Amino acid sequence: MRYKDYIAILKEVAEKLNNHLEKFCKKNPAFKLISREYIEKRVHLNAIQGYAGFKASGSKEDFTKFFNIPIAIECIMLMAYKTNRILDHKQEVWSSEQRIKETVLGERIYLSLILELLEDSKNNLGEKYNLIRDLILNLISKINQGFWFEQNYLNVNFSPLKEILKDWSSKYKKRNILFNKVYDYSPLIGFYLGSGDK
Repeated sequence: MRYKDYIAILKEVAEKLNNHLEKFCKKNPAFKLISREYIEKRVHLNAIQGYAGFKASGSKEDFTKFFNIPIAIECIMLMAYKTNRILDHKQEVWSSEQRIKETVLGERIYLSLILELLEDSKNNLGEKYNLIRDLILNLISKINQGFWFEQNYLNVNFSPLKEILKDWSSKYKKRNILFNKVYDYSPLIGFYLGSGDK
């Protein structure tokens, strides 16, 4: 595929996902900020990976039927960015108590949106619903465990440098495996959505 075609697909899919999420979020004012943050993102990498997996399945179904799922997966990463800003003590978050509260609540609202997107997908997913839900919840669990692992084993604010450096590459690899599950599973979930194979 030529780069120009890839960029055109990125933009087209992103625009459709943005419109879908904006409509979905209108039902609940708590999701208004999420809709804005999602739309501001230039590229929805995890959603595009899900789309690529779906296309690779050879499905004749309309991908729009499953838009909630790639959006939910993308929101896992957006939620993780908020966690990261808190843990890495990013100045814009820690500039005031109010900003800290907004960031923590924003992270929790992402989780609420993900759960509502899943619930709203029940009919379209049919027999695939339980597995898709379980996979997405597992991805959230793994990314949170990744943050815990990073904080406790790879952060000088919580562990002595000597302890961090001991077997560092193994610890760093484990942290990356936990974080990267979202990227690894996005195309697989997309493929499963398009596949008739249980």
